[in-house]
Amino acid sequence: VTSVNIITILFAAPILIIGIVAIIASLLGIKLLISMKRRHTFFESLKTLTRQNSFTLTEIKNPYSSLFSRKKLCTFTITTKQGSFDCLVIGNIRRGVPICFTSDKEGYYRYRIGTPKHNLTMQRHFEYSAPGENRKLMIINPTPKYAFICDPEFEKEKRLYNSDKLWNFVVYEAEAFLGATDRGSLGKYSSVAESKDVSVPTPRIRS
Repeated sequence: VTSVNIITILFAAPILIIGIVAIIASLLGIKLLISMKRRHTFFESLKTLTRQNSFTLTEIKNPYSSLFSRKKLCTFTITTKQGSFDCLVIGNIRRGVPICFTSDKEGYYRYRIGTPKHNLTMQRHFEYSAPGENRKLMIINPTPKYAFICDPEFEKEKRLYNSDKLWNFVVYEAEAFLGATDRGSLGKYSSVAESKDVSVPTPRIRS
């Protein structure tokens, strides 16, 4: 290896690394913009629906910053003819990342790095809540491919679907939430509230 080749490699390596980082940052930026667009569309549709039906909608807190901050929660309260509902909007900018709920206040995003057969699993934990004393609703937006109630102790999972019960919450995708609001069926869950299915963990009691 000549000195010229060594110098070329030394200059090319940082440029290659910078290029790879730039590509990854661009892809994440595009995903973030798409996710923000989905949320914007949802919030605008919600505001239009509340105006048309003379419902009351409070300020939507952290509508976009909550996408990349675990400490900022996107919350609002909506009042319809059926009553008032405290709502939480939760989601990840990467729709392919499953969201798992392990208790009435905690969950994690499950990342897999590698190939389908050979991969490393990583968890990004978060806490969730919706302030207020009204009935609780959760809107998962952007909608992930999979959402689960997980029991880590028994390594069991139960898929979550629209109008399913998640401890104190009833869960919706954005479109399903808007449809339930329009039909006057908010908060009516489709699954059994007190399920005895061992794959569904019971809420942990905190001291």
